[in-house]
Amino acid sequence: MNFGDGPGDAGEAAAQSAIRDDYQVCDALQLLTERFESEDNDGPHAYGAFLAGEGDSEEAARLRQEAVAVVRDFLAAMG
Repeated sequence: MNFGDGPGDAGEAAAQSAIRDDYQVCDALQLLTERFESEDNDGPHAYGAFLAGEGDSEEAARLRQEAVAVVRDFLAAMG
């Protein structure tokens, strides 16, 4: 969203990183995959709660969906 043309560009750049295959990076990517796999998981909920206005459940739901889509695009571009 804020890098190049979005999460796909960020994922492509991250895939070229010299530390891409480091075990800590791999572990972090696995955790990111698990936590943002579904909008019902804790990652999207935390994101939505942090950015949505208090009591704005529709905005929080939209943000949860956005978080899942952004992470999926990033991870897909990483390969």
